[in-house]
Formats: sequence, C-alpha cells, structure tokens
Amino acid sequence: MIKEIYGKRDLTYNDWHRTLPRFCDAIDIDMLEVCNNPRCRLPLAITELAQDVGQNNKNYFIIKRIADLLNIPAYVVLYKTSDSSDGVKYISGFRIKRVDGKIPEQTFTNYTVLAWNLILQDIHSNCKHPNPMY
Repeated sequence: MIKEIYGKRDLTYNDWHRTLPRFCDAIDIDMLEVCNNPRCRLPLAITELAQDVGQNNKNYFIIKRIADLLNIPAYVVLYKTSDSSDGVKYISGFRIKRVDGKIPEQTFTNYTVLAWNLILQDIHSNCKHPNPMY
C-alpha cells in the first residue's frame, strides 16, 4: 500500500458533498484490499476501520452490501494503538468482526497483529485471477 503523501487528509470534498441534497448520500470506504497482479487488480476484501475505544458496534450496512454484490469478505476492524518508547504510535491489537454473507458475526474477536497480518496475506495469496487476458 502506498503511504499517504501529506500525512493528513483534506476534507474539503467531504464538507462540500455534505451541502448536497440529502438524497445524495455517500460514504467513504476505509480500505479495499485488491490483487497486486497488474493484470488482475480485482477487489479481494472490504474493511470498515475505526480506532478501538471500547465500542461494541460500528455501522457496516453499506460495506456488507458491496461485499455481497462482489462476493468478497467484509470486515469491521477496530484497532488499538500504543506508543513506543520513542513516541511513535503503532498498532498493538485488533478486534475484528466479519460481516459479509447471510449471517454476519455478532461479536468481535480479538486478533494479534500477526494473526490479522496472516489473514490478509491469505486473502491476497488466494486471488483466482479469473481472466488471464485481463
């Protein structure tokens, strides 16, 4: 994944979009995992992200709909942060809930950084590249 260039997102477009009539709904999609094969680039999973502050819920209706249409997994990922001894913030753990399909998981499950890393690597390594001419 390419690092964000400016380190802070400009929300001018978001603010402008909120001035449109109410029927012009939009959401920002936090993370879309995609195949890194330049001849494929298919979506592999969609994720709604939030910092874990002890919440038990996070809205996922739209990412579930997208995932179900694309037949890919959808996750709500809550991440915990910690500060290292030199003051650099890092992710120290996750609470994750898979929400695609007919029966989404009802509760969050704790994952280590390594465990979530391995799940994402598995998702990426199992892309089927459906069209070799793509």
